[in-house]
Amino acid sequence: MEMKYTVKDGVKVYQYRWVIIACMFVVHCCLNGALLILGGAALNVMSTFSLDPQGFSLCMSVSFLTGAILGIPSGALADRIGIRKVMIIGLAIATLGAVWRVFAVDFWSLFMSSFVMGVALAALNANSAKLLRLWFPGRFMSVGMGIYVAGATVGSATAIACGQFVDLHAAFIVLAVLLGICTVIWALLCKSHPDGEGGVREPVFEHLGTVCKSKGLWITCLLMFLIMGLSLTENGFQVAALTSPAGNGGLSWDPVLAATLTSATNVCVSIGGVIIPAIAARVNRVKPVFIPAAFGMALLVAVAWFCGNPVVTFACFLCQGVLMGGVIPIAKTLPGLLPDIKPEHMGAAGGLQSTCQNLGAFIVPSYIVTPLAGGNYTTIFAGVIILCVLIGLVGFAHKETGATPAHE
Repeated sequence: MEMKYTVKDGVKVYQYRWVIIACMFVVHCCLNGALLILGGAALNVMSTFSLDPQGFSLCMSVSFLTGAILGIPSGALADRIGIRKVMIIGLAIATLGAVWRVFAVDFWSLFMSSFVMGVALAALNANSAKLLRLWFPGRFMSVGMGIYVAGATVGSATAIACGQFVDLHAAFIVLAVLLGICTVIWALLCKSHPDGEGGVREPVFEHLGTVCKSKGLWITCLLMFLIMGLSLTENGFQVAALTSPAGNGGLSWDPVLAATLTSATNVCVSIGGVIIPAIAARVNRVKPVFIPAAFGMALLVAVAWFCGNPVVTFACFLCQGVLMGGVIPIAKTLPGLLPDIKPEHMGAAGGLQSTCQNLGAFIVPSYIVTPLAGGNYTTIFAGVIILCVLIGLVGFAHKETGATPAHE
């Protein structure tokens, strides 16, 4: 049966794209929820598995190490057998990892099961930009990317909100079942593009040498390294930090209130992920939107953490979430805006950016912020502020290209 489409801005736009983005949203939501349930149940996880802050951080972020290792190979494999099949394989393996996690009893079993779950993260992150470019061509890509990123934040918000209240073992079982359902949904509903994947099935390894010469691409990779490091550090420690007597001016928040704030912040990330990229697309400029958002995040986190007023803290973290929601999809779409990154290079560019963003999620919280902070939550959030400033400074180095993909 032929798919219906309309022609907008000179390109075919298929109605079935909404089914594709719905699949991506659901998968991203469930996958992120499965990974970040550890952050929502941080105190319970550390107690149950006898983890110190660094051990906890390693277990929470190791899935992103998998994503870093398998990012480029996942893109290369998709070139050979198609994105749909790679995603089915990745989700099936992640489901097995989630089942393994149900039976985890110590640091190593939790660490290794989380590592296996990261296979789906690698497949999704490496191929999301290619998939969105196919189904949401031209200026519509920013809309698709905003919805896709919103799926992750909805999953994070749900996991963090529920983490304080649910039985950890039961939560692991439910999340394993949900990942299995996602595998079936993707297999049944995520069809190949009717015009083929010729525009995105490029030989990734052949083009990797070409894209590595792009200064602009390395800037986008550094941005995603910092952004994902920031996201994992903040999501992983916010609940534990706010409930600690040593955190947030010694207020020692109620765990329910702290989880509610972290969950609401992630909802605000979803809202910002739709609104702020749309603003950038409307003005057709990236830097005037991205840079103020990054420095605004630094200011809001500083006020939130050091003011000692719970109402102000709550409001500032929510506003920071909106800005964070805009920063993530804008940074992820930057490779497609670069004039020296052609459509046939998007697989290599996406794989390289995916590798860097997953490395940031693994390295920054576990091997930079946490060791330097030594378990001091004020120092951890000082690190969050510094990361926001660095994101803004690196944003200055990006050469303005407009907000429409360069070769469309």
